[in-house]
Amino acid sequence: MRKNAAHALGNIKDRSAVEPLIAALGDEDPDVRGAVVWALGNIGDPRAVEPLNVLSQKEENEHIRDYVIVNALKDIKYPR
Repeated sequence: MRKNAAHALGNIKDRSAVEPLIAALGDEDPDVRGAVVWALGNIGDPRAVEPLNVLSQKEENEHIRDYVIVNALKDIKYPR
């Protein structure tokens, strides 16, 4: 359910969901974290840049870590 909610928020690009999504980056389920990363990238709000950078440094799931670096930050138009 949390994964589906993150996808729905990302699909509608609801900027009011950015802070709750950032909080969900700490979810214990890697599928949820992956959906949250995707949603934040799709929304494109720069408030997500720093939390995504932090996640990219500590995330153990390689797929999520690579997605953060390659896609989500690029979607937010992060210059690094």
